[in-house]
Amino acid sequence: MNSERLFLYRRSYFRYSRFLGHRTHRNTCIVILWTRTRRLMISRAFISRIRTPEFSQLMFDTDRLLKKLIGTADTSRTVYLTASGTAAMEATIMNCFTSEDRLLVVNGGTFGQRFAELCEIHQIPFDEIRLPYGETLSEEHFASFAGQHFTALLVNIDETSTGQLYDIQLLHDVCERCGMYLIVDAISSFLCDPYEMDRYGINVTISSSQKGACVEPGMSFVVLGERILRERVQQQRVASLYFDFKVYLKNFERGQTPFTPAIGVCQELHASLARIDRMGLQTHLDHIAAVAADFRKKSHGIAGFDSCVPIVTSTKQHGQPSHLRGKS
Repeated sequence: MNSERLFLYRRSYFRYSRFLGHRTHRNTCIVILWTRTRRLMISRAFISRIRTPEFSQLMFDTDRLLKKLIGTADTSRTVYLTASGTAAMEATIMNCFTSEDRLLVVNGGTFGQRFAELCEIHQIPFDEIRLPYGETLSEEHFASFAGQHFTALLVNIDETSTGQLYDIQLLHDVCERCGMYLIVDAISSFLCDPYEMDRYGINVTISSSQKGACVEPGMSFVVLGERILRERVQQQRVASLYFDFKVYLKNFERGQTPFTPAIGVCQELHASLARIDRMGLQTHLDHIAAVAADFRKKSHGIAGFDSCVPIVTSTKQHGQPSHLRGKS
């Protein structure tokens, strides 16, 4: 097998409770880096100083590639955080909403619950659509909220803890009809599934380095559409030194971050995005689909797998129409 191939087992988390006979649940993720990325890590041939024109140029090009692959206009702005995906979720809530808002959260598992917990912590009123495992999100779930006013819909487009990939067209239609912002955690979906931010009216996309980009953990990024940037982020007073987006946006005018970034991860991220761009995004996604299908086929019938709750690389396709789900 060609060592340059991407061994990203999209939807390759497993809950080991019954498989290993444990009472507690443990998740594991298999994300194997590209050979060139591993060589970059081993050689540590990184830009060692961040306040330089070289680092700024690296970040400017990373931002260009990211916007291209995520499907958004140059007028969108990106915040690069040296923090986990959860931190990016929390920072988004802090920079976009207040206690005067009311949010609707799709709570279909661990990470939907995390959005709900963040709303509670920051005292932002919210309602939830709770989805039991195995239940597919549909138009009917929104019917009980008809006529009620919500500022935004918060959703993990791929609920990592269950493997359900929600129907983005459905979410777009609901938000457009109800005048809501659409806030999407795409951490385990971007660069794994088809994702077009502007096409589906997504106002904020949250993602991280360690999933579809196939690099080390340590960086998260929040892509802000022009409307929410103008109407919310620029107007918000954030009670935080580290998570105030306005400070990040100001610093990025010169290709920098306000605080020391994970320099190595920044360089790995640039190399990974450049490789996917050279390969072609559709070719990359087709490969992910082929690996996922191969994994499901080879794991079928293995003792214990069918009794596991599938996470991220679902052994059972769940949630999306088949013509899209084959791409996950």
